[in-house]
Amino acid sequence: MAPKSPSSIPAGVIIAILFSTLFIGLLDNQILSPMLVEISTSLHCQVTRVAGTVTAYAVMAGLTGLLIMPLADRGGRARFLKGAMVVVIIASLTATLAKHWLAFYVARVLAGLAGGIISAGVISYAADLFPYSQRGRVMGIISTSYFAAPILGIPLSAQLVSWFGWRFVYGSLAALAGVLLGLMPHYLPELLRPPTILRETPYQNYKGILNDRPRRLGVFSAFFISAGTGGFMTYLGPWLATQFGLTVREVAYVYLMAGLAALVGALLSGALADRFGKKRVILLGNVLYIIILSRLYRLAYGPSLVLALGLAGLVAAFRYGPLQALLTQLVAANQRSAYIGIRNTVSQLGIAASVLVAGFLYQDAAGFANIVIFSAGMIALASVIIWRIAEPREEIINPADAPAFGNASGSTVGAPANTKE
Repeated sequence: MAPKSPSSIPAGVIIAILFSTLFIGLLDNQILSPMLVEISTSLHCQVTRVAGTVTAYAVMAGLTGLLIMPLADRGGRARFLKGAMVVVIIASLTATLAKHWLAFYVARVLAGLAGGIISAGVISYAADLFPYSQRGRVMGIISTSYFAAPILGIPLSAQLVSWFGWRFVYGSLAALAGVLLGLMPHYLPELLRPPTILRETPYQNYKGILNDRPRRLGVFSAFFISAGTGGFMTYLGPWLATQFGLTVREVAYVYLMAGLAALVGALLSGALADRFGKKRVILLGNVLYIIILSRLYRLAYGPSLVLALGLAGLVAAFRYGPLQALLTQLVAANQRSAYIGIRNTVSQLGIAASVLVAGFLYQDAAGFANIVIFSAGMIALASVIIWRIAEPREEIINPADAPAFGNASGSTVGAPANTKE
């Protein structure tokens, strides 16, 4: 089968490939949690050593976003996504065959390398193909993988471990990545544009990217959005268990409810953002999130609290697709992967900072109210920053790069009309 041009491939197929790629990248990180004890027992080491690979994964993913993704702007995003799938296969097979915790550690470092490429590459590729007027819908669909991965991955991996052992899980992940790698050359083609020549070093490139005020504001907004959810989600489980005496399984059901609501929110927000504006939908989601948080910790356990947590998940996800669409339009296509790499790294810093602060605020169940106030404050700051970003304008580019998507007649490749080069 010969590779096809983007314009000859139905948009649904391309979106499905991008969704699956991001899903596998996220699943690779999510499935570790329920397997920690089994892996540590099998490798004859302490649980903390296996858990430490989570930090190694995050550090490598952050470094990848900063150091490697600028190369994707030069060499082509589809090529890098295919390479990331190869690394996922190698990392998963290395984990499957690991006999010592150090080998497993290497596998997780490689997985972090792939994860950093996937998270920035998928968003950048989608932004290249779909016009800004439709990008909210596309990003909303793709962003559901952020919630589908833990909802499906954690229970499924736990069940597979009980049946076949943890090595089977990583072997299956390698097989899934292999299938996706086989489809990519045919349904994820490189974009048809002249090669871009950038002579700057990564530092000079980043300096040029962040020399623009809207782009700086976009990065800052990502930090505060993540800070507004990281600490809250981390300490929600301990609060439910301590305050209401819920079991681990009951807490898991609450998270499942919030996750399912988040899936709905992510899908709904994309269509609304394309109709009413990305910035408006993001700000609406932020306001609703603050209102729900301000009431949530006052509720007694029961249907009202479960409903409030479900609504919190829905409006938290409500901002994902529109925010991704907005940020990808603030930068030229030949700098998009680098910019999203910066955004992802700063977003991880926001999560880390909020969890650290929340640890000081949460001394007992009563301290959860302080975390809620802190989280609401972070979202309020993010809203002020996003308010100061002008809604980008649409642009006209090469129709050959556009997939068959409804009435689409063009794609967003090139510099936004209201940003500096």
